[in-house]
Amino acid sequence: MIIEFEKIFYTYACSQKPTIENLSLQLHGGKRYGLIGNNGSGKTTFLRLANGLYRPHHGLIRISGKPLNYDRQSLKEWYQQVGLVFQDPEQQLVATTVEEDLSYGLCNLGIPNIEIEQRVAITLKDFNLTELAHFPVNYLSLGQKKRLAIADVMILKPKILLLDEPTAYLDPKQRKELIKQLEQIFKEGTTILLATHDLDFIYRWADWIFVMDRGKIALEGTPKQVFEQKILLEQLDLDIPLELKLRTSIIDN
Repeated sequence: MIIEFEKIFYTYACSQKPTIENLSLQLHGGKRYGLIGNNGSGKTTFLRLANGLYRPHHGLIRISGKPLNYDRQSLKEWYQQVGLVFQDPEQQLVATTVEEDLSYGLCNLGIPNIEIEQRVAITLKDFNLTELAHFPVNYLSLGQKKRLAIADVMILKPKILLLDEPTAYLDPKQRKELIKQLEQIFKEGTTILLATHDLDFIYRWADWIFVMDRGKIALEGTPKQVFEQKILLEQLDLDIPLELKLRTSIIDN
């Protein structure tokens, strides 16, 4: 087991009702996790708690049985193990050029310049960014920015990659390229948890799915197990993947 969340509560300062309420789940290594739920269900807040950006008001987050501490050094180590890619890549692209952006996090960790140069060169190649190394970040397409945001996280070699709506606003070609990149990251040993509204994608891609509703886990299981719960999904105002709709239509006819 990599991460365990035990009875987590989190309430924003401007709200009286918890956004995350009594949430417990476990993430095991070597799996592709999907996180689905309607807007306001708590998906983004959960990802930020998992990454250590937010601190739960109640409950514990553990990694390999050890509670997450929130002192500066502990969080620094946590960020290297659990990487988060925001829905809007511009929220985490901080430098002028692609190459500078990739080196930013490594510099903050005090990694020697020689190792930084090596890691940047490898990452540029792995993420098909070599030709854009000196390109201004502001002029990148949305697909390129999302690819760079993922590369910014993966250059730190995390054990877990968290992504918030990574396929949102991408055209079909960009979406296909991103999914291919995620498959490669997974094959290289990184556990992935991905929050999305794209049910067709998550049905085909995930090994295990968590369904969130009002800050809690309402349902979890394999894609087959989750999407068989049609009555519960309907109560949660969630649809089923098109593939299953078509299959059901063929059977009914």
